[in-house]
Amino acid sequence: MLAAGFVGIALLGAGLAVDAGAAAAFDAPKRLVVMVALVAAAACLLVGGDVRCGCPTGRRRVVGWALAIAWAWTIFATLVAPRGAIAWDGLRTLALFGLALPLGASAALDGERGRRVLWCFLAVVAVNALVSLAQSAGLELFGSVAITGRTDTGALLGNEGHLAQLTALALVVVVAVSIVMPVAGVRGLL
Repeated sequence: MLAAGFVGIALLGAGLAVDAGAAAAFDAPKRLVVMVALVAAAACLLVGGDVRCGCPTGRRRVVGWALAIAWAWTIFATLVAPRGAIAWDGLRTLALFGLALPLGASAALDGERGRRVLWCFLAVVAVNALVSLAQSAGLELFGSVAITGRTDTGALLGNEGHLAQLTALALVVVVAVSIVMPVAGVRGLL
């Protein structure tokens, strides 16, 4: 399905898209790729109808109401914000990134497609971890980052804190997958 492919592109863009010649080498290219890919994936869902059907259960209703209340409060906070232009920009960004929730809850990531997206995520984290190790060994990729006084080990993510969080999340994913996998060989890799 195309939606899963666009989710994979969003993951690749979030982890690998960099404009080394720009002052903001990380934010703009990543945001552009992720937003375009998420909109394309959501459009594929709308056109393809790959959404779970059926009457909403009790849990689905609770989640739906919680999301509706959260969006209502977010819009209210945007309307009363003292810096309206910044708040509206943040709301537009949040709305586009909010497309990731229905994509993850759809049938677009079931089965093999979901495993491919998971492998894509793990590959992005592995590439960034290797680039970070190379940076800590002396490889200089982004001079503008080093000038700011921070350590230059953020890899292609641009921030070592983001790298640490993604690496920890990837470790949790690998442990969880290895626990539920019936193949003993996969467990042995850990």
